[in-house]
Parts: sequence; structure tokens; C-alpha cells
Amino acid sequence: MSVSQFELVQGDSELLLPEIERPDRFKVIADEFGFVPTSTRELLEAFSLLAFSRQGGGAARHLNEVLRHQQKAKAKHEAEAAEIAHFLCAETIPLIDIDPEAAVKSITRDYIEFYRDAARGYNSLVDLADRVQDIDNPHLSLTDEVPDMGIALGYLTRHIVLNKRKLTDDTVDLAILKPYESDFFGSVFRDPGLEVRAVSSEVKIRDARTLVGDAAHEQIARFDFWGEQLQQATRHSIVRGMASQALDYYSGTNEK
Repeated sequence: MSVSQFELVQGDSELLLPEIERPDRFKVIADEFGFVPTSTRELLEAFSLLAFSRQGGGAARHLNEVLRHQQKAKAKHEAEAAEIAHFLCAETIPLIDIDPEAAVKSITRDYIEFYRDAARGYNSLVDLADRVQDIDNPHLSLTDEVPDMGIALGYLTRHIVLNKRKLTDDTVDLAILKPYESDFFGSVFRDPGLEVRAVSSEVKIRDARTLVGDAAHEQIARFDFWGEQLQQATRHSIVRGMASQALDYYSGTNEK
């Protein structure tokens, strides 16, 4: 399934994709961009950019639409508050505090987190690949030989678990996202954890050499995708500085 199969819809000055079930969205991102979203948040952010990436404007246009909608919501709530205050002969106090610029910055911070996480994953997986190549016995497991590489094993476990996404009916098992969704696999960066040890104990060195390479290439695709979104975001005045700073951190080097 490719996003090119979907017809774009014009509506309210923004480009929309027709309603697609979440499992199909998951597969669209994986097929179209070469990486598996690591959380519902990343899935939704990546999918929301599809229409804008195909029709021009990219992330900058998407962020501007977010800003516009937030400004409309703010104006609506302020008008409602003023109406209530007039009725009660009281001071006008908006019922909801809406900061349109903060919403745009929050989304951009998500882009930056995905971008940096992909870089961390790539670097740790490259280190793991080097270690695996030096192990002579192909029948040993990763936990036998590299138990000290908890961060890399966490990224590899995420790759293995999330890429086992197709069921017999060719839909996506969204349950695989749930154990990691709250903190973007943050726990595996601090402690390998039971699932990481369980998965990596089943991976033999002979298989790890291919799996680690595949996982590293997936992180390259993810890094490139979010880097492109940040590059486009530099055209938006509200987040130009923060997007540029994130990109500059990795500029001038050949590694992620």
C-alpha cells in the first residue's frame, strides 16, 4: 500500500488525506518512507505530513495550518468568555488558555525528538554491528556476548518487535506499540528490561549480523525523514531557530 494510491482532498484551505484506519496508516508510513513509527505520536505526526509533502509546503505549511486552527480556537473561546462575562456583568476571563505559538513549538519539538532518537539509534547500532562482526561463534546469543550494550539491544529489540507487524489478514497488530508508547522506549535506554533480554536472548550472532544492519538502515531512513521535516520547518518564523539548531547539531559530519 502506498500513499500514491490515496486521492488527496481539498478542504478549508488545507490538504487532507481521506480517513484511513490506523493500521493502514502504520503500513503506509512503513512502505512510503522506509521506517516503522515507534509510537502512536510518531505515527500520527508522520501521517499528518503526507498530504503536505506531496502537494508542496511541507512541514512549514502544516505548522501554519496548526497555528491558524489554534488562532481560530483561541478567538472562539475568547468571544464565548466575553459573552458569558457580559451576561454575568463580570470580568472577561477565557475559559481555556490557548497559546497558538506553543502548539507549533510543541509539534516541532516532537520532530526534533524523533530526529535525535533516530541518530542515537543509528550510532548505537553501528557500534553493535562492529562488536557482532568480531564474534567467531555464530550460535551464541546477543545476551551471551554483548550484555553490556543495553542501549543498542533496546533499539534492535524495537526494530524486531515493530517489524513483526503483519497478521494473517495483512493488518497491523497495534498492540506491539503499547508497551513502549508512553516514553518512546525510554526505559530501554536506561535498563535493557525483561523484554529486551528476552528478545535478544533469542537472536543468534549469525542472524544478528543481518538484523542489526537492517535496523541501522531503518534509522537512517527515519533520520532523513525527520531531518527533511525540520529543514522545511526552518521556513516557519516561529520555529526557525529551534529547527535550525537541531539540524546544525549534526551538520558537517558523515555520521548520524
